[in-house]
Amino acid sequence: YPFLPVLVISFFLLLLLLAYISGFRQRAMDEGETIGMIEGETKGMMKGLVEGIQGMLEIKFGNVPSDLQHKISAISDLAKLESLKDGIKRATDYEQVQKML
Repeated sequence: YPFLPVLVISFFLLLLLLAYISGFRQRAMDEGETIGMIEGETKGMMKGLVEGIQGMLEIKFGNVPSDLQHKISAISDLAKLESLKDGIKRATDYEQVQKML
């Protein structure tokens, strides 16, 4: 059986390769899970900010026009929402809020 050592070595190399692939797959799944959690948290923060901004406007100025609600809801930039929230504190009417959009 002159090929037996080669077969044994090949078998162990195959096992090592399978272990490496399995580890790589697990790391990829873990990374995907982390990315998904971050995206979910960001979407949740954005939704909360949109609702908070609309609540601020309603408290400060009364009924929020639907076109303004739609414009605010369409914002997909977290920094822009934060900036808008801060700007509303200084705004004196809806016209100033519209200019911030």
